[in-house]
Amino acid sequence: MHEKLKIKIKSLAAEAQMIHHQERKMHGPKWGTSTVRYELRSHRLIALRPDARVAQLAYGFLRGRSYGDLETNARSQPNWEEAGRLVSKFAEPHDASEERLDLRVVLQQFAAWRDGAHDVIVANTKRYHEEQPDRAARNALRRANHKSRTLSDWLDICDRANAGLD
Repeated sequence: MHEKLKIKIKSLAAEAQMIHHQERKMHGPKWGTSTVRYELRSHRLIALRPDARVAQLAYGFLRGRSYGDLETNARSQPNWEEAGRLVSKFAEPHDASEERLDLRVVLQQFAAWRDGAHDVIVANTKRYHEEQPDRAARNALRRANHKSRTLSDWLDICDRANAGLD
């Protein structure tokens, strides 16, 4: 019933692996300050990773898994709209021998599952900040420093890395 969603998950994973392999090949002085490697990395992390996460969540829901079993330490909300779209797309039986599912019931069950997942994510975030308050502050400072860098700063970092200074 969920074979097509499973294939989608595997194809996303294979695409991420291929991109990562290409990134590794584009390392060193030969590439200089080429932005292709960073564009590939950005696509892998910003586009593919959330899609893979959402597909895994939809697959887990359709297989009857609890959210806590799927993601034990998540602190960010996934794209629930996309997850709901995948659930509605792949919840329909594709075989004539299977009984007809009421899509409204499945989506109501998914909404309840999503609400429970929201509570888990909030609890994980709270626990993260309570257990390691200095780590959260360091990460916030690191993100602020990261965003304040200019393109010339990044090019200097690339030059130093390619020259073996970092």
